[in-house]
Amino acid sequence: MKQARDNKYYEERLKQDFPAHYADLQAGKYSSITAAAAAAGLKRAPTPLTILKREWAKASAADRDTFLKHIGCLPPPQATKVVAPAPQPAGLIYGPDRRLTASGKQRLTKIMDRRGLENGDVMREIKVVATNTSMKMAIRRGTKIKQDLLDRLQDWVERNEAP
Repeated sequence: MKQARDNKYYEERLKQDFPAHYADLQAGKYSSITAAAAAAGLKRAPTPLTILKREWAKASAADRDTFLKHIGCLPPPQATKVVAPAPQPAGLIYGPDRRLTASGKQRLTKIMDRRGLENGDVMREIKVVATNTSMKMAIRRGTKIKQDLLDRLQDWVERNEAP
């Protein structure tokens, strides 16, 4: 189990290993336990790089693009030729990239809701291990699914949709 690194921990460390810094903390030289721990070398202030990495992970795609344009890493947008996607057979729940389409997700969840099924129930019905979460992840996060499973799901949807 990972040890908690809260103020209580740092105060104990200061008392035991850095009594001079602890005395300065008690005397008011440091405004907080964090400041005293940093002065003693127990804590490090985040570097600009670590701050950038942390904030980059939180930024939206639009913010990232704006920032990259600002620093000159992205070329200005150019007119591009729009290529229409290859037509898909009507009724498919997935696209050419092996991801569920929005209508496919809707069709699957509608059937599951109507029948009161969970992911594992559907997997059992299509003869796949019940702990397989591929469909669940594809619905929630848009992940890809193996073609064999897509074909089984397609058949299942067609069999279970209300006439």
